[in-house]
Amino acid sequence: MTFKRIGEGTVQCIVSGRDLEEYGLSFSDIMERGEKSETFIRNMLEIAQREAGFSASSPGVSMQITPMQNDSLIVTLSEGVSGGVIGLLAHIKEVLTEGLLERGIPADDAEEERALTHFKEGLLEDDLPASVRVVAFDAMGEAVSFAGAAGNTYGLKSSLYKNRDSFFLVLDKGRMSWDRFNRLTSDATEYGIVGVADEDRMAYLYEHGELLIGEKALQVLRSVGK
Repeated sequence: MTFKRIGEGTVQCIVSGRDLEEYGLSFSDIMERGEKSETFIRNMLEIAQREAGFSASSPGVSMQITPMQNDSLIVTLSEGVSGGVIGLLAHIKEVLTEGLLERGIPADDAEEERALTHFKEGLLEDDLPASVRVVAFDAMGEAVSFAGAAGNTYGLKSSLYKNRDSFFLVLDKGRMSWDRFNRLTSDATEYGIVGVADEDRMAYLYEHGELLIGEKALQVLRSVGK
């Protein structure tokens, strides 16, 4: 594990696949609140305190986990957020499933609601020749169910955003065949609304959304559902 302080009260830890193997853990193991995962989190906090001066005993501790390539993780630890270490451990599965959105959640106002509704309604009007598409889900469970039923996703690139109570899965065809890509996004209509992820819509997600999973989102969501 490699630790780096990235701001006052905030430390970032890079956890490699080899680190997880040394603890006898896989990514899916961390999602289950078991003895091994709790031991791993406690050890990580102790090392962060020793090597980066992170105060694990502060009144509150927040943790954000970002899955990366090669089964590695980026773990961002922040002091002074309500919950504490015990609460963090108690809700480890929720942390991973929901992405631990501690920042930037849009205000609950009419203008934001109208913009989100307009975004979704626009998706319904699209033809789908584009190689980058977005699927809008009303709940995380719908995204997880779709990922579990998606089958082979070789060559596909995917990321997941959240805005208010909606989730947006961006699918980039990449090296996937057009036939497979079209069937995949057709199947997605059983779970959400499918449209084109054009420049304007991606700009909306960048500005108003929260990036939950930057890479291999379908694979991560599938592991959540197991």
